[in-house]
Amino acid sequence: MDHFEKIDSFGTGAYHAGDPPDSRSARECRKNGVAVDHRAQKIRREHFSEFDYIIAMDEENLEDLEDMAPKNCRAKVHLFGEFRTDKAYKKIISDPYYGGPKGFETNFKQITHFSQNFIDHIVKNHE
Repeated sequence: MDHFEKIDSFGTGAYHAGDPPDSRSARECRKNGVAVDHRAQKIRREHFSEFDYIIAMDEENLEDLEDMAPKNCRAKVHLFGEFRTDKAYKKIISDPYYGGPKGFETNFKQITHFSQNFIDHIVKNHE
């Protein structure tokens, strides 16, 4: 994991800036042994020079990020679903807000799958 200096989470909007994670999301994370201690924050143009990768959960956010990215920026912008290897998972990560507890469980599994493949991609391309 020495390839990873900093991993963070941002939204393309500031709707919940400063708020803790949704309690259902935090519960699902804790259930799976993942600590959640961050506050919502909005992505800024400077982040495109701080990070190597910026990952979008859906196509609308991908478009917003591509529009926001400065020309010749450091960050590579991807749709998280590009790292899907199991077609059982949808390519788009849906907002689980209206999906009840099952939506958060599905969301966690999908993100876990994409994350492992993303890590594999980074390790393979940076050795």
